Amino acid sequence: MRTRLASVVAALTGSLVLSACGTTDSNNSAGASDAGPITLMTVGPVQATGFSLPSIPMGAQVAVDEINASGGVHGRKLKLITCNDQNDPNKAMQCARQAVKEKVTALVGGLSLFDAQIVPITERAGIPWVGLTTSSAYTNKNLFLTGSEAATILTGVGTALTGQGCKNVAIVNNTTPVAKTDTVQFTAGVKAGGGRIVGTFSAPTGSADWAPTVAAVLATHPDCVAASTGPTESGPFVTALTASDKNIKVAVPSGGMPASLVKQLGKTADGVLVIDTYLPFSSDTTAVKSLRAKVLAAHSDATLDTFVQTGYTATKIVAKAAAGVSSVDASTLMNALPKVTAFDTGLGPVIDLSKPIPVTGFDRVFNPNVYVLVAKDGVLRLGEPKPLDVEPALKLLGRG
Repeated sequence: MRTRLASVVAALTGSLVLSACGTTDSNNSAGASDAGPITLMTVGPVQATGFSLPSIPMGAQVAVDEINASGGVHGRKLKLITCNDQNDPNKAMQCARQAVKEKVTALVGGLSLFDAQIVPITERAGIPWVGLTTSSAYTNKNLFLTGSEAATILTGVGTALTGQGCKNVAIVNNTTPVAKTDTVQFTAGVKAGGGRIVGTFSAPTGSADWAPTVAAVLATHPDCVAASTGPTESGPFVTALTASDKNIKVAVPSGGMPASLVKQLGKTADGVLVIDTYLPFSSDTTAVKSLRAKVLAAHSDATLDTFVQTGYTATKIVAKAAAGVSSVDASTLMNALPKVTAFDTGLGPVIDLSKPIPVTGFDRVFNPNVYVLVAKDGVLRLGEPKPLDVEPALKLLGRG
């Protein structure tokens, strides 16, 4: 999943030039109490070699600005530090150590391909991390996972396809080291919905010629295809598949088919299912429209994606928890977060941090719900009104 995420985010656009660890703090001094600001951090490859995610701090900063404009928390302003790990494990560890040194109250949102280097350090320091997008960290006690984890999204792909009536599903991967894990998670989703896997296929990572793979896939006569491909591969794959069979249903994780790629493919992508934790940015709900407008006002070229929504949601959750304690620091926040229940930003499923899902190996997953989006005329739209529950599929993974 880590390598797959690397290819996924390569297609994201936008620019936000930061140093390895910078501070975004437009409202942090005025009005702060004697206790000083409540410091938050978000971590990820904001600007890096290979791929960058400039969207990581954008949603969190919108939330910080909103909270500060309303007086902060107990009169204390929020301060957001953005630590750019540059897709470097050593930089990732530096981010973790900076969080400890600067007495960060919480990490919010973000994605690091090297969260295995960050989480143990922050866990030992008692610093909670709300809304991490991860492919492997599901049990650390300082984590409060709110959605977009690899396991929930990938099992969601299989669950969505069987929900569409698919009984025979082919799996298509690239050749990254985590393709086997992706296959296992796809399979759990398909089996939970009563379907079966008719074959697993792959093409070299970064491949532009998917014709031979498509021919092999169609020879198994699948009803549907679950694809774990990055956006540089998803475009050629979907194009090749639809050229051979316009009626076959395809489902892809949101990272593999971002809105920017859907727009680029236009009608070629029509009918492709995209699985995400949040409502699409095409939604006309008040919360989505408001967040979209605020992000674009600050960054007109911003990529509106899951990382924007996760950062915003995580920051709002932290503020809600902090409002319930008189003295806010990492320790008191850690104790307060499990008291946040029925939390609804309007961007996606309601979050209840008092009840992690009862599945061994996914002890810190609090949201097993995903949305089914569908591509139509170059835009991702909500495909089903209610989110899917992937908890049954997670149970089949048998993590112990």
